[in-house]
Amino acid sequence: MKLHQTSKKYKDAKEDLDTLDIPEEAINDTLEAIGGEIDSKLIPLSGIKEDNMPSLFSTNGIDNLLSQINEYVSKFECDTSTAKGRKEIARNAMRVSRSKLRIDGFRKELVSKEKQRLKLIDSEGKRFRDACDSIRDQVRKPLDDWEEAEERRLAKEALDREISDAFDLAIIENDLFDRQKSIEAQEAKLAQEAEEKRLKEAAEQKERDRIANEERIKKEAKLAAEREAKEKLELERRESAKREADAIIAKERAEREAKEAIERGKKAAAQAIIDKENAIKKAREDAEQKAKEAEDKRLREEAQAKILARRKAENIEHQKTINNAIKVAFQKNGLSEETSKIIVTAIAKKQIPNLSINY
Repeated sequence: MKLHQTSKKYKDAKEDLDTLDIPEEAINDTLEAIGGEIDSKLIPLSGIKEDNMPSLFSTNGIDNLLSQINEYVSKFECDTSTAKGRKEIARNAMRVSRSKLRIDGFRKELVSKEKQRLKLIDSEGKRFRDACDSIRDQVRKPLDDWEEAEERRLAKEALDREISDAFDLAIIENDLFDRQKSIEAQEAKLAQEAEEKRLKEAAEQKERDRIANEERIKKEAKLAAEREAKEKLELERRESAKREADAIIAKERAEREAKEAIERGKKAAAQAIIDKENAIKKAREDAEQKAKEAEDKRLREEAQAKILARRKAENIEHQKTINNAIKVAFQKNGLSEETSKIIVTAIAKKQIPNLSINY
C-alpha cells in the first residue's frame, strides 16, 4: 500500500508541476523531496535551434520531435519484473516530461515574442505537451500496472495471514466480507473523485477558453474601432486640405482666366485682320492647288488606264496560251478538238467543281 501511495503522489505532483511556469530546478527539488527519482539527462532531439523556433511550431512542425521521442522510448524494453527495469521505466517517463518542459518552454517564450502567431504556436505547443503526456503515461503504464498488482498482492497476502491466524471461521468470513465491501467502496469513491476532478478541470479549462476568447474579441473590436476612427480623422483632414487647395486653385484660375480673356480680346482684333488676309491668300492658293491636283489626277488616270489595258491584253494572251496547251494535251490523250475546247472552256469558267486552271 505504501509503494502505491508514494508512486501516485509522485505522479500527481509531477503532473501538477508540469502545468506551472516555474524553473526546472524547482521542479526537480520538489520531486526529489517526495521521493521521485530525477534523471538529469534529456532525450536527444535534433533540429532544435533558436532561429528555427517559428518553423518548429508551424503546422505539423513538432511531428519530427514526437517521432524522435517515440523512437527513443521504443528502444527500451518495459521490464517490471526487476527493480532496475521499473527504475528505467520511471526514468524514461521523466525524460519525456523533461523534454516536454524544454520544448514547452520554447513555446511559451515564442508566444510572448510573436503575438501575431499566438494561435498557431499555442495550438501546436499544446498538442506537443498533450502528446508528451500521453507518451509519458504509456511509458509509465507498465510500472503503474505492476504497482497496482503488487498492492493487490500484498493486500491479499496480509488478508491471507489474518485468515490463517484466525480461530473463528465465521468471524474471519464476516471480517473478509466487510473488508471486501470497504475496498469496493473505497475504489468507487476514488473513481468518483477522479471523475469529478476531470469534469471540474474540463469546466475550468472551458471557462478559461471562453474568457480568453471574449478578451480577444474585445481587443480586436477596440483595435478596429481605433483604426476606423483614425482613418476617418485622416480622411476628413485630407478632404479639408483638398477643399482649401481646390479653393486657392479655383481663385488663381479665375484670376488667370480673366487676364487671359483680356489678352485674347486684344489679340483677337489683331488676329482678325491677319486671318482675313490669310484667308484671301489661302483661297487663291487652294484654287491653284486644286487645279494642279485635278490635272495630276487626270494624267495618273490616263497612265493607269494604259497600264491596265496592256496587262489585261497580256493576261488574255497568257490565258489563251495555257488553254491551248491544255487543249492540245487533251487531244493527245484521244479527245477531239471540239470536246477538248468545251472542257477547257468549262474549267476556265469554273463550271466544273474542284477543278481549276493555275495561270
